Amino acid sequence: MARSRRTYTAEFKTAAVQLVTDKGYSFAEAARSLDITENLLRKWKQVLDAEGNQAFPGHGQLSPFEDEVRRLRADNRRLLMERDILKKRRPSSRRRPYDLSLHCGPSRPVARPPDVPRPRRLGCWLLCLA
Repeated sequence: MARSRRTYTAEFKTAAVQLVTDKGYSFAEAARSLDITENLLRKWKQVLDAEGNQAFPGHGQLSPFEDEVRRLRADNRRLLMERDILKKRRPSSRRRPYDLSLHCGPSRPVARPPDVPRPRRLGCWLLCLA
């Protein structure tokens, strides 16, 4: 049966690297005494040298660089959605700049009392003739 994956704390990793750098142990000796592989210890040393105090941020915690990248990607995604919404043509917008929508009257007759005269549609008639 395969060995389950072990997790190590940041303090353990830095102490293991200090055995090699400060106390003069070789990678093989330190790895054997800590019951880890030599390659893992070398990798921890490389990460610690490259990132310093920001190395080994822990589970679910991101380095400041990765946190900023995640935030910028979220902003970019939000801005792209806003841009796409603004680019879409609204159903009520005109197809061409010179289109003019005419609403001469309601699609169905409006109930009026008998003493109110019907409106004259002279304006619509003139537009239709033009």
